[in-house]
Amino acid sequence: MNEGYNKKILSIANRAYPDSLVPLSYEDAEQQLRAGKEGDTLAIFVAIECCELADGAESLSQAFEWAANGMRRAASELLRVAEALESEM
Repeated sequence: MNEGYNKKILSIANRAYPDSLVPLSYEDAEQQLRAGKEGDTLAIFVAIECCELADGAESLSQAFEWAANGMRRAASELLRVAEALESEM
């Protein structure tokens, strides 16, 4: 993993996320997950997923693109879950 890319991606994600709860490194996110700390697991997911999605990118621009595309896919999947739940109301 390119730590420089991860740091930039997570900094942006953290600024965009409510209450700035996105861990600022892959290692911090994994540690929080392993520790089973209560808190915002979606923020932890965002950090881990962005880093894993950007892994192997040959440029920062490509890392941003891969992470953004992955977040859009995740958002779409979450929306489908919300819609399925709403359909049962």
